Amino acid sequence: MSLVKSEPLFRPWVIRPSHPATEKPHRFPINAFTLDWRFDFRDGDGIHTENSYKYTVAEFQDLAGKAGFSAVRAWTDPERLFSVHYLKAAGSGKR
Repeated sequence: MSLVKSEPLFRPWVIRPSHPATEKPHRFPINAFTLDWRFDFRDGDGIHTENSYKYTVAEFQDLAGKAGFSAVRAWTDPERLFSVHYLKAAGSGKR
């Protein structure tokens, strides 16, 4: 399937949905386990694939804390645009 995707735009305060669109009609089959599904797309149909939420390290750790986790460590790229977090569940003892 040929897809066209909008250009990414970094705005840390927005939700960035990903909506590629088909360039021509296409049938997409899923034949796995007991599934036998077919999805038909018309020219220009959008496909919602994800929502990308942007947070600073502090904002993410605060959100994790509200969900019952504590931050152990965070790693970032030099510009702090991407991060990986090591979290501990509340009440899980020492690390």
